[in-house]
Amino acid sequence: MHDFELALRTQRLHLIAATGPLARAAATGHAALSEALDAIVPTEWPPPLLADHVEEFAINLEQHPEQVGLSMWYFVRDDASVGERVLIGSGGAGGVVDADGTLAIGYAVLDAFQRQGYATEAMSAIADWMFARREVERLTADTYPHLTPSIRVMEKLGMRLLGDGPEAGTIRYVRDA
Repeated sequence: MHDFELALRTQRLHLIAATGPLARAAATGHAALSEALDAIVPTEWPPPLLADHVEEFAINLEQHPEQVGLSMWYFVRDDASVGERVLIGSGGAGGVVDADGTLAIGYAVLDAFQRQGYATEAMSAIADWMFARREVERLTADTYPHLTPSIRVMEKLGMRLLGDGPEAGTIRYVRDA
């Protein structure tokens, strides 16, 4: 088992905070990421919402190592009843806490693992970790009104509808510490 700089455990998941080297492995390809995470990386990886940003995350974390934990986390299913470690999703924040203590979060889970409670399980632990930091006073998340499963995750995280999001047609949810 690898020793990760920052990791959390839940009942079924090993949540691993991306570092510069780990994000670089993700940008390099499946084999490098699999080795770095000590987990199977499905061929469907990365999720569509993440696909265009893998290199961007790597560069950002290489240039800003202080953002470890406030940026992306990998969701590795590490359930003893299944018997194998599999990368199933990712989530986290934009890396920078706004002057008013706000941090924007997001998440994505591969299709085969959706609607099984993984996003809620992962983001609940990550949100608790983020709120334990003094400078984080509020989490926000944006989605589209028709993405009911995403809204349910936000509601289970204790978030409430704030109103319109920053992009046309989006809505914003918020949770205060």
